[in-house]
Amino acid sequence: MFDAETKRADLKLESIEDKSLQDLDIQWTLLDPGRLIQVLMNLLTNAIKFTRTENKRYVTVILSASLERPSIKNELGVHFVPFGTHNLDQTIKPEWGDGELVYFSIAVRDTGTGLSQEEVQKLFALFGQASPKTYTQVSEFNQVLM
Repeated sequence: MFDAETKRADLKLESIEDKSLQDLDIQWTLLDPGRLIQVLMNLLTNAIKFTRTENKRYVTVILSASLERPSIKNELGVHFVPFGTHNLDQTIKPEWGDGELVYFSIAVRDTGTGLSQEEVQKLFALFGQASPKTYTQVSEFNQVLM
């Protein structure tokens, strides 16, 4: 899906499956595929967008799994943003069944500019953007292409 964009940006995109997926022997899972694709596309789009102007252009996606709830410190360096008090755990609803709970992590590492701690806190707020500069930079980049 991102092949043309990564070629145009001369960017290397790599995907890694962490050994935890094999260790846990996960055969199938019940999840929201639309939401998973949305999150992955947003993360990759931003990684590509903010890496294309750097001297080194690498984006790596690492998928891992755990039976334990993720903590702030983890071996992949993934930042977990705490849920606000208004967000409910959707997996407690009956339609999610009563199987074993598995936590998936998607870590996207890139050589882009990165986010400040304040921007990270805003990242997963509903209808929010980390900062308005994301729109400005996209507009400026699109004008260069036209």
